[in-house]
Amino acid sequence: MSSERYQLRQQLNNNQSIDKTMLRTSINKLTNTIQKRLRQLREAAADQICQDISNTDNSRQMFEAVRSLNKTKAPMTIGVHDEHGQLIATDAQKAEVVKNYLEQQLTRNETPLEPFEGLPRPLEKPFTWC
Repeated sequence: MSSERYQLRQQLNNNQSIDKTMLRTSINKLTNTIQKRLRQLREAAADQICQDISNTDNSRQMFEAVRSLNKTKAPMTIGVHDEHGQLIATDAQKAEVVKNYLEQQLTRNETPLEPFEGLPRPLEKPFTWC
């Protein structure tokens, strides 16, 4: 399913003549199907661990099973490279590199716009959502 979704995403990004709404609908349906299947697999694994807990008399095995049920997810980290292509290890250095990059991208050496002077008036060409 994921390879089929990948192919559809490639078609969506690479081809301008295809009806994109149909592709997006197909991709969304596949994504939902994949999420449902993953949820079923997680529930089945949790049910198996619960079965192990209720079927065992060994307290050590019981506590191991409970511990595996209560595992917390590790926080997601991002990989940031410096200007030399080296992977940055600390979060503080990553934040600094990302901050500098965004400042460089979002600030330019342009003169600011002059403030509007005069009486208020309607737009000559109003903008719309479409």
